[in-house]
Amino acid sequence: MQSLCRMGMRSARRAVAVQGMRVSREGVMGSMKPVQTRWNFGGPGAEAEQKEIMDEMRNDIKAMKVCLFMKGEPEAPRCGFSGKVVDLMAQYAVPYTSYNVLAHPAVREGIKEISGWPTIPQLFVDGEFVGGCDLMIEMHESGDLADLFKNAGIRYRDPKTGIVAGPVQGSEDEK
Repeated sequence: MQSLCRMGMRSARRAVAVQGMRVSREGVMGSMKPVQTRWNFGGPGAEAEQKEIMDEMRNDIKAMKVCLFMKGEPEAPRCGFSGKVVDLMAQYAVPYTSYNVLAHPAVREGIKEISGWPTIPQLFVDGEFVGGCDLMIEMHESGDLADLFKNAGIRYRDPKTGIVAGPVQGSEDEK
């Protein structure tokens, strides 16, 4: 299996249509950076490939500051819960990488195994599972979501004040 490769500034929609499952989102002022990979959808070697996909997901969760596993893409969520989480992330202008769990059965089932949580969407921050839609809404309403981003050293915009906080993008403080 070919490792994931960055495709530059192409359309995220095109990348997903070409079998990509993950899209990096660089916050309000950034742009989409689609990421593409190729998979065997069943047949010989599918079990080994599923293990590779799971390993790749685990590695990305550890390596990326913020990962969102959702149904669909940020520009076209395929369920209301995923749409609500995308809206919340947009309010905070947090850069994140999203995975379309509908792109491959191993992704959809694999993330449930990794997190131990049965529903989608799922948010991971700094390698830790945060929760799904309901928990994110609760955290937003209580102010805990802003605290989570602040404590993780993630640049975000406070939706109540509009003030941007956190490390400057591209600084050494950022992972």
